[in-house]
Amino acid sequence: MTEWTPVPEPMTWTLVNKDKPGQAIMFKGLAYSTVTIGAPTSEDILKATAVPGARGIDVTLRIIESASRERVPYDVLKAQPHWLNQQISDYMEEFVGAPAPDPLEAWRKARTAARVAEARAEADTEAAAAAALAEAQGVTAPAS
Repeated sequence: MTEWTPVPEPMTWTLVNKDKPGQAIMFKGLAYSTVTIGAPTSEDILKATAVPGARGIDVTLRIIESASRERVPYDVLKAQPHWLNQQISDYMEEFVGAPAPDPLEAWRKARTAARVAEARAEADTEAAAAAALAEAQGVTAPAS
């Protein structure tokens, strides 16, 4: 059986304001001080990869933009130090590939298999009891 892999918890990073250290970054009238990333959805990935000619870092920043709880804009992310975006990218690598099946799914399959086996065993027992009763009464099965 494949071991179940839990989905990593969302993680938060503090954005770096080069102009005013320790303060939130202002962009189009909104303040951004953190970026929180959880598991990206397929929609996040599709939107990020739909940009023609996008390079790897562009796609990464667009996934962060789409998957961030705060919806931090691409233009804010591209102004961040590369080490910060690389940390976030490394964290998102934990989501690559699908997690193994849920343990509840495996339990349900095992439970169903056990019920089928139990029903077969019960049917075999009933058939054996019927054959023994017929033999005890002197009834024989017709010859083929």
